[in-house]
This record gives sequence, C-alpha cells and structure tokens, in this order.
Amino acid sequence: MVKRPLFWAFAWLGWFLVLAFLSSLSQPGPKIDIIGFDKVLHTVYFMVGGTCLALCLALRTACANSPPFAPPRWGCLAVVVVLTGAAVGWLDEWHQSSTPGRNGLDVYDWLADVLGSVLALPMARGIFRRLSPPPRA
Repeated sequence: MVKRPLFWAFAWLGWFLVLAFLSSLSQPGPKIDIIGFDKVLHTVYFMVGGTCLALCLALRTACANSPPFAPPRWGCLAVVVVLTGAAVGWLDEWHQSSTPGRNGLDVYDWLADVLGSVLALPMARGIFRRLSPPPRA
C-alpha cells in the first residue's frame, strides 16, 4: 500500500487540509514560550508534507518507467517539491493574515516552510530506497 503513489497523494492532501484547518484557528495550540520553537514546528510540518509529495511523485515516476521501479529524477522532483512548499507556505501565511488573533505574512515562518520542503528530499529518498525492491541478481 505505501508503495503506491495514490497513498502518498492522499497523505499530502490530508497534510494540506490539516494545515488549512490549523491556519484558520485563532490559537492552534498551547502557547510555548521558547524562542524560535514555532519555526521548528513550521520546518518539521513542511518536511512531512514535502516528504509525502516527493514520495507520491517519485513512486509515480518509478512505476511508470521500465524496468519496473526505476529510480526517479530527484533533481526535477526537488524543484517541484520546494516550489510547491514555498507556494503553500506563502498561501498559509496569507491565510493566517486574515485570521482573527493570528499574525500572517511572517517571512521567517515562510523561510522555515521552505527549509522543511528542502529537508523533505533526503527523507523521501531514504524512504524510497527502503520501498524499492532489492536489485535482481
């Protein structure tokens, strides 16, 4: 099941819907007074979403190639994942700017989102390697 691109597409869609829900809340969780902690949360959250998107695209590419499960072109996937993460991150910041009790359009939150998208790529490659069947002898 986790070797199917549709699984990861739905995981990314769920991630996106949770992001939209959290952005619409005036206070999404308990207030934690650790400087920069919210940036860590942004980075980790976008790393999870970027990993889901990268695996969806990588598995879709791998399953479409011959021989079966051929490796994807990670450079092209990286561009798509990072640009998507940057766009979704900015959309999230814009959405928060219209949410009562929230500050939006924080460039540092957005940069943390982009960083998370970048960090998703080595995570996705590691998971992809584990999902790939061993080479035939």
